[in-house]
Amino acid sequence: MRASRVVPGHGPLAQWPGALAAERVYLERLASDCRDLIKRGVPLAAALSFAGTSEKSHWELFEEYNARNATAVYSELEWE
Repeated sequence: MRASRVVPGHGPLAQWPGALAAERVYLERLASDCRDLIKRGVPLAAALSFAGTSEKSHWELFEEYNARNATAVYSELEWE
């Protein structure tokens, strides 16, 4: 989408596409962690304690949403 700025649901006006950089890093880390955990045979229930945790300090609502995000990512990637 051609845009120069983004009006997020939270926080200040941001430049596009840089506004997505932190989210991209989080999602890529989550996917990478889930792929590794799946490869090592770690079951989903245990994987939730590890997937994406290196990004915790960057997200205010990490505890509220990461397990849900990890469940969705793990469930999708286990069929790759």
